Amino acid sequence: MALTQIIDATRRLVINVASGTVNAQEMMENQLALRNDPAFDESFRSLIDLRRAVDVDVSAEELRALALSSPFNARVRRAYVVNSPEQSVATRLYQAIIDAGADTFRIFANWDEAVAWLNEEGDLGASQ
Repeated sequence: MALTQIIDATRRLVINVASGTVNAQEMMENQLALRNDPAFDESFRSLIDLRRAVDVDVSAEELRALALSSPFNARVRRAYVVNSPEQSVATRLYQAIIDAGADTFRIFANWDEAVAWLNEEGDLGASQ
């Protein structure tokens, strides 16, 4: 998997773009890198783009471990952009594990809609 992470401190946003096979080890490494980056703050919003991921190879137990070690504050907005039923299922399971409601966690099929929802909390700029 390639996981590209962008921290935009000005917009208080972290963007992650996944491609290939998504697996738990790389996601844990991504969390660690984020936590150790001085530009990151736990109050930043999160935008996860899974549209280029071809497979989600993460068990329920691994999702739970990822949820428990999330570097984000539980109250921040998180938008996920997906394009397959498998991505939706994995993302919904993650949402259930962290017990996030629709006010802080949403799944989208469209990038622009995800950005618009996050923009309700501040300006994120143009679409990707």
